[in-house]
Amino acid sequence: MTSDLGYDYRFEWNDIEITPGAGFMWNSKKQNDYYYGISSQESSRSGLKAYDPNDSFSPYLQLALDYPFAKSWKASVTARYTVLSSEVKNSPMVDKSGIASLGVDILYTF
Repeated sequence: MTSDLGYDYRFEWNDIEITPGAGFMWNSKKQNDYYYGISSQESSRSGLKAYDPNDSFSPYLQLALDYPFAKSWKASVTARYTVLSSEVKNSPMVDKSGIASLGVDILYTF
């Protein structure tokens, strides 16, 4: 199970809607074990050290920009940086301390 709790504040600048935000994601122990855990059987096959993570909290910052370019149409860009919790970044499969993501959307409203 995962959960995301955040706060966004939208304001306008000319025709662009700007929405900065901050929050955190919670991952359950089962979620972290599935993606980042290494069982003893997997360890013996892969050569990686066995790893059994607990649940985790990972904070993030994000920024979204929305621009209406025609009637009922809007372009949207969202950038997010998430700081990985120690439960995730201590996994032998992870070699980073954070994740940057970028999303681009075209929206139609009817």
